[in-house]
Formats: sequence, C-alpha cells, structure tokens
Amino acid sequence: MRERQYHPFSRTFKNGFLLVECLSPPLLTDKMPASQQNGHDFDNEIKRIYNVVNVCYTSPHDIPSEFNEGIPASIKSSVGDTCDCGDALRMFHNSQLEQYHLIRGRFEQVGEQKHLREVHLVNMSNTLNLLWGTLTLEEVTALNELTKSYRPGNEDVRKAVHALKNELNKKSGFMQFRPKMDSEQHRLQCSIAKWSKFIASHPERILHHTMTGSFRGTQLTTIRESLPRIRRARR
Repeated sequence: MRERQYHPFSRTFKNGFLLVECLSPPLLTDKMPASQQNGHDFDNEIKRIYNVVNVCYTSPHDIPSEFNEGIPASIKSSVGDTCDCGDALRMFHNSQLEQYHLIRGRFEQVGEQKHLREVHLVNMSNTLNLLWGTLTLEEVTALNELTKSYRPGNEDVRKAVHALKNELNKKSGFMQFRPKMDSEQHRLQCSIAKWSKFIASHPERILHHTMTGSFRGTQLTTIRESLPRIRRARR
C-alpha cells in the first residue's frame, strides 16, 4: 500500500494550467511496487541533469521552463514501443504550447532487469493536430468526465466509456486514449501507441537521440534491477 505525506500548498492558475505552489520542500513519500520504481528513478535521473530543484510533485511539467531555457518539458518512460503520456487533458493542453519538449526513455525487460535501449528528446511544440487529429477540448473533456464517473460494478458506465473512447480514437492522431477503471482508480490517460512510427514520420522533431545512454553530457544508468510489471487485464 502506498504511504504519502502531504505538505501545505496554494493554488494558482497560469495559461490554463493548475499550478500548485509548494510552501515548503516536498515531503511526498510514495512506496511504489518495485516493478514501477524504474520509471521513477529514470525521471529523477533526468531531472538531476536539468538541475531541477524545489518543484512540487503536482507541477504540470516534470521540468518547468525555468530549468530548460524557457521551455517546459515532460519525462516519459516505458517498456516497448508504446509511450505512455499520462493524463489526457493535461497532454491535450501541452500539445498546444508554443514551446514544449518531451524526453522519452525506452526500456526492454530482460529477466528481472530493465535495460535502457534509447532516449529521445523531441520537440513537441504545436502538435495538437498531429497528436489529436480533429478532436476538440469538449470531446476530450466529455470522455474524461465520463471516465471519472465510473465506480466499481457500474458496467453501463464502463461500456459507455469504451464506446466513446473507440469513437474518439478513430478521430485522433498519434495519441490514443487509455481509460483506467478499477477499484482503485477512474482516470483518463493517453499514449502514443506506435512511438517508432511517430518518430520515423517526423524526424525533424528529434532534438537528440542516444542508444548508449549518454544524455546532455551525462551517462544515464542503463541497467536496473526491476521485475516485470504485472498489469490488470483490460475489460
């Protein structure tokens, strides 16, 4: 079970994002499964390279603009070709930014280890149409609200979510919806299902690519002890 400690915060809004300003250094502790620790460690390693400090865990970006020459950035990592992108509404807003970077680490599961195979630094500025096709904010919000309304045992809502998801995914671009609904969560996430195709189709957006783990003059950890992640069966 996860254990968390929370710290005081205040809320402000900027450019459509909810910003949470920490009034004290983050006190969040989160005991996660060992299989998920790899992504957490990769995030922290990248943040150290960018000298990210004193950023609240609820910040809309992993790397706020002040740590990257005025450009906000997100850090993503996963095993395989799918790039999980987290909260769908937040990513929809990110794709409209005039300047926005994404750092993606691709891992391979080798026994009880995860091996870092490559890292991309990608310019994701102004990618609304590229990622989301003809989808509107109203459509994304509707699916988000429907997903949030799910409660265990409410199969009518589950079916409605998947029906709307399938309809909207057909209209979307490289980004696809991944609603999470079980006894512990009901939230709308998204992912670029075919990262390699996205990169091959738009090489002009690649700012840096490494297959050795060398990133911005620093050697990243390429092998970590990490069990395979056991995912719940999708329904």
